[in-house]
Amino acid sequence: MPTPPDPDAYAVSELEPESFRPAAGRYSLWSAALLGALLYALLAAMSIAMSRLPGSVATLWFANMAGALLVARRPSNEAWVLLLAVLLGNLGANLLLVEDWHASVAFALPNLIEVALTAQALRRVKSDIDLLSSPARLLLILLNAGLLPALVGATLGAAMLAGSTQASFAYVWPRWLEGSLIGAISMLPLALFVLMHSLRALWRQLCTLENASLLLLSAAVALVVPVSVPFPFVYITLPLALAALRGGFAVTASASLLVSVLTGAQIGLGLLIPPPTTLHWEHVLFYLPILAVVVPPTLLASAMEGYRRSLRELRSSERRLRTLYSHTPALMMSFLPDGRLLSVSDLWLHKLGRSGPEVLGQPFTDFMPAESAQHIQAHVLPDLLQRGQCQDVACRWVTGRGELIEARLSAVWERNARGQATRALAVIEDVTENQRLAHFAAQREFIEVTLHSIGDGVVACDPEGRIQYLNPVAEALLGVQRQSALGHAFDQTLVLLDPETRLRIDNPVLRCLRTGRGSGLPREALLRSLSGQQHPIQHAVSPIFDPHGQLRGAVMVFQDVREARALEQRMAHLAHHDALTDLPNRVLLQDRIQQACERSRREGGGFGVMFLDLDHFKHVNDSLGHAAGDELLREMARRLKATLRTCDTICRLGGDEFVMLIGDVQSPQDLGAVAEKVLSEVARPCLIAGRDMNMSVSLGLALFPADGENVELLMKHADTAMYRAKREGRNRYHFFSRALDEAATVRLQLEQDIRRGIAAREFIVHYQPLVRALDGAVIGAEALVRWRRSPDECWGPGQFIPVAEESGLIVPLGELVLEQACAQLRQWQDQGRPVQRLCVNVSPLQFAAPGFVEQVLAQARDHRINPSLLELEITEASLMSHPEQTREALRQLKQAGMKVSLDDFGTGYSSLSYLRQFPVDTLKVDRSFVAELHQGEGHQQLVAAIVAMAATLKLHVVAEGVETQAQAAHLADMGCDTLQGFLFARAMPATEMAAWLGQRWPTETPTPQSELGPGSGPALQHQLAADAP
Repeated sequence: MPTPPDPDAYAVSELEPESFRPAAGRYSLWSAALLGALLYALLAAMSIAMSRLPGSVATLWFANMAGALLVARRPSNEAWVLLLAVLLGNLGANLLLVEDWHASVAFALPNLIEVALTAQALRRVKSDIDLLSSPARLLLILLNAGLLPALVGATLGAAMLAGSTQASFAYVWPRWLEGSLIGAISMLPLALFVLMHSLRALWRQLCTLENASLLLLSAAVALVVPVSVPFPFVYITLPLALAALRGGFAVTASASLLVSVLTGAQIGLGLLIPPPTTLHWEHVLFYLPILAVVVPPTLLASAMEGYRRSLRELRSSERRLRTLYSHTPALMMSFLPDGRLLSVSDLWLHKLGRSGPEVLGQPFTDFMPAESAQHIQAHVLPDLLQRGQCQDVACRWVTGRGELIEARLSAVWERNARGQATRALAVIEDVTENQRLAHFAAQREFIEVTLHSIGDGVVACDPEGRIQYLNPVAEALLGVQRQSALGHAFDQTLVLLDPETRLRIDNPVLRCLRTGRGSGLPREALLRSLSGQQHPIQHAVSPIFDPHGQLRGAVMVFQDVREARALEQRMAHLAHHDALTDLPNRVLLQDRIQQACERSRREGGGFGVMFLDLDHFKHVNDSLGHAAGDELLREMARRLKATLRTCDTICRLGGDEFVMLIGDVQSPQDLGAVAEKVLSEVARPCLIAGRDMNMSVSLGLALFPADGENVELLMKHADTAMYRAKREGRNRYHFFSRALDEAATVRLQLEQDIRRGIAAREFIVHYQPLVRALDGAVIGAEALVRWRRSPDECWGPGQFIPVAEESGLIVPLGELVLEQACAQLRQWQDQGRPVQRLCVNVSPLQFAAPGFVEQVLAQARDHRINPSLLELEITEASLMSHPEQTREALRQLKQAGMKVSLDDFGTGYSSLSYLRQFPVDTLKVDRSFVAELHQGEGHQQLVAAIVAMAATLKLHVVAEGVETQAQAAHLADMGCDTLQGFLFARAMPATEMAAWLGQRWPTETPTPQSELGPGSGPALQHQLAADAP
């Protein structure tokens, strides 16, 4: 089927009213009547001439519709004249061709009635422009203006002819109806078009090339087909349908009339002859298909006009909507499912500083910053496709100038008949200004809340000095309500007084308004409230300028400094005094010592500095808690303070350390007497936390100027002397000496060297064999640390372990030794050396260090050694320091399979309860007991008791310090399991120790490079060999 023409091809629709239509009264009434009579007579004559058969009516009658059109186009008051002209034209044509007055009258009156009825029907619809684009309404007018008048005229005409001639009613009526109906239906669509528009509009429609071609095609088919092919009416319909689809209503109506005329002419000329039949109505049946030829294309043309009208209205509406869309005062856009832009509003382009060609076809996320684009693509678009809409999605846009726009995006999808999303329409709300205003409002609210929350009074005024704001603190200090103070003069509400004269002073706010500069009050200025109260205040006054530099007012911030001054005094006291004991602190002490130095230089004389440290104070804290420790410190402070004169000073440095400044000291004996008094005062029992306690103190004494001439040296030397007193047994005092200073310097240097040596891994591990007493087999070794300070110098542990213990460096040193020992054990195992036990010493500080157990287990795990081969040697001090913590650590080590030995057993508390409470595996008899083994029976019984007790508790016993054969034999007889000492070998490097492992001493072991200890080696060898299994 041919496609209908684009409705936009015509500037004006053929069915739309023109701006100019010829007036119906363009011709005079009589001219119109004359023209109508001639036209009617001509059409009637043509119909009679073409279709006239003897004794019959005209086959196709077009004259009535032409007459009706003439009457309908003129005013209704002219109808009787025009109908008379139609009557005359009818009589003239019949008289001219029929030549029978009776028949002419019988034809004229019914035709006149048909014209009148048709004209009346046409007049009712002449202003209905939508009629021609509605098939249903067009069909109704075809019935009203075509069929009904034809029925009336045929019935009346057949009756009149039957009465005046010999023709029968049954013969005339169908033929009259057929002729009038075909003529009316064929011409009615064209008449309607002319009636509603004009002949000029019709002519304009027909004069286009395409429409003229359609008319010629319809005429050619109507001329050729009826005489060439059977069933010609079928083929005649095709060009009419094409005209309906392509040409429009006017072309279809004209082509239908033309086809009817040509078909009627061929019938009248005898070219198209009805087939012979015996039916009475054969003539009627032969002509009726003409209606089937013209009516359907006419209705199709009407439907196409309706379609074109709807499409034009749709296009027009779309243009209006597009114009509205483009010019709407909102940021709008439409985009495809992939985000490419289809259209944007003018405001969108204006806001973003873009042009249409620049943005259309591009993803709209290209005009967003990266974070917004990623959020839209990853979350918003998928959610929009799934839900079909989104609302108020926060996003940001980048303008062509690089500026950021804060916006909210709302969008909805448009879907096709299959439910697929085709495009989205989005509205963007620019909230940049709203956010800015909201930000300003939030800032203002925040500032107001802040001003209401601060502890200072704030009062602001305008350039005339009228109060515009004051916060609650200012209300309280001034004794006024905010609402009552607003608008009042500043100097009337806020009265400032001189603190000495109590007279008013110049108001700084008014001075600020005059000068445009900030100002201040004297420190002692007073603020007088309305109730008469006076408050000492501090303040700051500043002018307020707008962005253009215009003075907008002033603000005064002030505070009541009464409590601040009291607090200031308190803080000054705390800055120079200890918070716990209220004694002077280090700062005040140093100042007083400095003053004493200057006074002594100026006036002569001397003074002393005494360092004090409570003995075993840590045990009090650990056992009774810090509250008890604080109470003890306060008690000691009271006692120490009671021993001083008014010219003396005592300070607390921190912890349990105190320093005393003793003035007017003439000799060391004077300072010693004070020290004796302090020792005596501290030693008195005191009740702390419900317990009687006896404390002692270690004192270090330094004299000015003998021991130092400045604060630093005096305190340093007193501290050095105090540590000497600690090392000599505590509960005593010691004077500083140059030897002590030198020793302290050496110790400090040694501490630094140890720290450096640990970092440089200068500490190495030597191993001393462990010999089984039963058979002399070397079952393991003890790891002993050495310090190789240089290639020619190697220090033993006695030279550096005490300093490492005091400085806390024993912890990293112990970690280094443990690491090396585990690595060596792994190496021996890889070499296949039979090692049953490797002992490593652990200091109390290292054992108490956080994470010690985890570190040991990690070393064993990292070096892939069997934990049961590792034995950790701890001292009784490690058990006593933190019993619960120690018990838990030992439990974890035992659970991992490691062994624990108790070193130097018998030299400390040696509490049997510890052996019962703590899971140890081995007791090591201290070398002092072994050395005294042959000095008396009592010593032997003591060692025997230790061995017997260990056997009862199922503990192994190791005797260390074995240096003679007799000692070894005696210990073996007592039941001692393992021996260790110089008798067998000194500690040796790991390479030498490897040859000893698994061998029997002395027959299989190599001769040690170090010298054997005193005693007879061969005799002990024979004894051990004899006892061997």
